[in-house]
Amino acid sequence: MTDTATRALLLALHVAHRQQARMKKVVELTHISKSGGTTLCHIGARNGLLTEDITNNNCVVHRFDDGPRWYAEDAQKDMLALAQSSRFRSTGRGTRSASVDTAHVGSHRRRRSAAAGLTVGGGAWRRRTAGQRQWDPSASISVGVDPDPTGRAGGGVAGAKPYRFRGAFGTFSTYDMQVEARSCKLPPANRVRPVHQADSCEARRDWMASRQLDFYANEYTLPGGRVGFEGVRPCTAHMVTVLQVREPRARLESHLKHFWRLVVKGCGLALPLFAPVLQEVSTWIQLMPAPVNNYAIRSLLGEAVFNAPLGSVGPEHLQAAKGVALQYDVLMRIEDPPGSELAMRMGVGWCPLALREQAGRPEHDSGMPLDLAGAWADVFRGLNALDAALYEWIGVLAALDGVVYAAGKSAGMDDSELRCGAVSLSAWRME
Repeated sequence: MTDTATRALLLALHVAHRQQARMKKVVELTHISKSGGTTLCHIGARNGLLTEDITNNNCVVHRFDDGPRWYAEDAQKDMLALAQSSRFRSTGRGTRSASVDTAHVGSHRRRRSAAAGLTVGGGAWRRRTAGQRQWDPSASISVGVDPDPTGRAGGGVAGAKPYRFRGAFGTFSTYDMQVEARSCKLPPANRVRPVHQADSCEARRDWMASRQLDFYANEYTLPGGRVGFEGVRPCTAHMVTVLQVREPRARLESHLKHFWRLVVKGCGLALPLFAPVLQEVSTWIQLMPAPVNNYAIRSLLGEAVFNAPLGSVGPEHLQAAKGVALQYDVLMRIEDPPGSELAMRMGVGWCPLALREQAGRPEHDSGMPLDLAGAWADVFRGLNALDAALYEWIGVLAALDGVVYAAGKSAGMDDSELRCGAVSLSAWRME
């Protein structure tokens, strides 16, 4: 085939994609959690697409019930129960050691008290700069405690003595921690979609169109697949489908850090009870079976696969997920900002506002109890090997799409430039 014929073929492919996108009217984003979906939600909205809720639900439509499911309910309860029954390890007469950094929790007085002596894993923080800390696993700090003079043992572990922690600027007790643990607010647990919610792609599109909405995200798994993954597919026949993926290790570490931040935010003074539990890889495996084990594949193959036990995702699921990825209109990888920008411009006609921020947002993992590097090397790498293969496959497909997009761009078919100066309108908004 001559160069001229090749260019003509690539341009014809782009024109066909463009025409079909204009006919579909609704954009569906498959938001694999911790893979840049929040940024894409906001980019779509800033390009003029209308969705139900940007601020609170990351473009997820309430009726479709596509919100994220990350944690196993029974494991959540077990973790709370185990944390409430925790004992602090003895470090000498009259002294015990708690194992978490609570410097950023509770009142100012308690924060300063915690900073004086409570640290992650029994080790110590060594200050490097005014705003940065580095974990020193070789060090150890103990916190002096006194028996709680109030004798408030009610509601605690049977037979356990409440202890009052003494810091430089205040005190707090294990009784407070146990009460706080019982009131911990953790994220919603895994659950299937109610049967009455929209499973049909056509029904979803019609519902969106009836409300003059043209953009939504799915942060759970593709509709259907309640029994098996056969027949599960994106809604490409009815909507413009977009999928962005992230390198599995980066995605998983972001997921674990996010849960730790939720514990920090929702569990307050109970943090010293949770840290010993969350130091163990086994806790995370029981708590988050889907996120720690080929989460991208689970997100593409429906509810039965998503909620399958740890280790049950196999080569047959990888092949099925590759086939599902082939059906998407637009594919991107978060680690390839130039390719993603081209896909935004030529795949959906958007001005790629702030796209590069996806890979550059810092993770605030202060006090994370788990050794992430060791856990990846020992356990998590093997649990995500199939996701790694899917990630590489999608990278190949995205590169091929890029060749088609480049042909369209060289032919002057980039509408996004018009929108970068007037982002209140979508380039491909339907009449």
